[in-house]
Amino acid sequence: MARRKKWEAGNVVEIALTDGTFSYAVVVPPSLLAFSRLNFTKQQEVSTQLFAEVSFTIGVMDYAIGDRHWPLVGHIELTNELKKKHTFYAFDLIGKKFRHVDGSFCTLREATLAQCIDLECAAVWDPEHVESRLLDEKNGRSNIWVESMRAESQANK
Repeated sequence: MARRKKWEAGNVVEIALTDGTFSYAVVVPPSLLAFSRLNFTKQQEVSTQLFAEVSFTIGVMDYAIGDRHWPLVGHIELTNELKKKHTFYAFDLIGKKFRHVDGSFCTLREATLAQCIDLECAAVWDPEHVESRLLDEKNGRSNIWVESMRAESQANK
């Protein structure tokens, strides 16, 4: 039997957080992870129900999936909601311009600050920063990494 590729759409990873709880993410096209809003005190059986509510979808470092960080624990068929296209923003520090960027991190078009508010930054996250974000979200706290990458924060640099 062929070995499954880590970044195959529909692959589910389990994230053990430092407070002893578990979170889950699923690979969505093109190579992003959609993180469940749900948090669990014990490991869960993999199903589409884990992703009934998605908290955020972002790019994550390639090494996040696998032995070093988050193990593959299963595979699901992606729902239409999980297959939707994502738009991110990028900010050019030299030209001081915003752009909309697609899920493969290719520039789509110039944008205004107002058009970028509430979009995720076109960035590739380290697993530790994602885990920090998941814990802060679970506990109702703002997250240093999210705050530093808000479009509003970029415009003031």
